Amino acid sequence: MIIVSEKSIDAAEAYFDAIEEKEAAEISIRFAVEQPYLLIYLQTMSVLEEDDTIEEDDEIEDTSDELTDNPLTEELSFYAMLIWKAFELEAGKIPLITEQEIEEQSDASMIEMQKMLELTEDGDPETIKKQFEKMRQPFLITYLLAVFFGDVSDENFDEDFEDEEANYLFLICNQLIMMIDEKVNGSRMNVVR
Repeated sequence: MIIVSEKSIDAAEAYFDAIEEKEAAEISIRFAVEQPYLLIYLQTMSVLEEDDTIEEDDEIEDTSDELTDNPLTEELSFYAMLIWKAFELEAGKIPLITEQEIEEQSDASMIEMQKMLELTEDGDPETIKKQFEKMRQPFLITYLLAVFFGDVSDENFDEDFEDEEANYLFLICNQLIMMIDEKVNGSRMNVVR
């Protein structure tokens, strides 16, 4: 089983910190070409968070201008590409994740997250520790927790996140981890047993 290491996470973060604008455009294009359905999923999640009251009868308009101006989209894109790059450093090129796989994994991960939240609602450290140990990508989860919910003194913590935004970003990034993990390791994460 491939587990993304702290070393790969640090290397991916260093890569994105050091790239120039031209290289950033190139890696964005490569991500879009290699994982077009993930890109569509991320864009959809950004738009849904911005306007979570889309009705079935509403026409979907061109949102490309909204996507480029939305700070949540930028953050989500950055962390999604960092996760993708960290997996790539461990596993090599990630095979195409299909639209069907995204739909199935998105639904499954929401159920798993709800179960985990129910089990850890009482805040018992032992229960939380046991659930965390069942995750197949603990270093990525630890990294995201530090970024979105960590201590101000933690070097990875981004104090610009508000609680609601942090929760949403963590949820979508967790789903992305599960999608890539399933593609790389061949079986769905089993967070709660």
